[in-house]
Amino acid sequence: MDSKNQPQSLITRYKNIFIRTKNLIISPQNEWETIHNEKSDFNKILSEFALPYLAVITLISFINSIMAHQDPDFTFALKNAIGQFTAFFLTLFISYYILIKIIPQFAKTPKTAQVKDIAIKTVAYSMVVIFILRITTLLIPQIYFLQIAGLYTAFLVWHSTKHIGEFENKDFRIVLTIIISLLILFLPYLLWVMFIRFSGI
Repeated sequence: MDSKNQPQSLITRYKNIFIRTKNLIISPQNEWETIHNEKSDFNKILSEFALPYLAVITLISFINSIMAHQDPDFTFALKNAIGQFTAFFLTLFISYYILIKIIPQFAKTPKTAQVKDIAIKTVAYSMVVIFILRITTLLIPQIYFLQIAGLYTAFLVWHSTKHIGEFENKDFRIVLTIIISLLILFLPYLLWVMFIRFSGI
């Protein structure tokens, strides 16, 4: 029974990721309403949404590095894959902790637990655009110009901030949206550059 149920649960998990991704891209306003009404914690969002995306990015990065050379360099490919994973993973964690600190400065949110819940949901699900773009450009490097579509992240963040709490004025929401968007868009690149320098890739 267990062996039969396990593949089904895996299929269901990836099906849910696909549906959530599609809904966030096509109808973010409705999907954020659903997301913020869900009972979920940091670990659940990480394991059921963010980590599967990071696993795909890491795997494709490793395969690309191996296939890009006539004499495959396993060490280089491994470092490159780890670097990709580290950059996105740390972006999620750093952005999450920054949001926990700054959300109360911008909006009136009653409970600390609620701030943490809002922070992880906003960061993890808003990163979906750069996850998709990274996977796409790893598979088809010639369409690197599509990275400009990453700006759609700001649109997703804007709709998420509607559920953060009560803002004193609209400007606070705009500034918070900009901060979150910049973290998500630029931290992966900065962390990747730092990883390259320290690892010697």
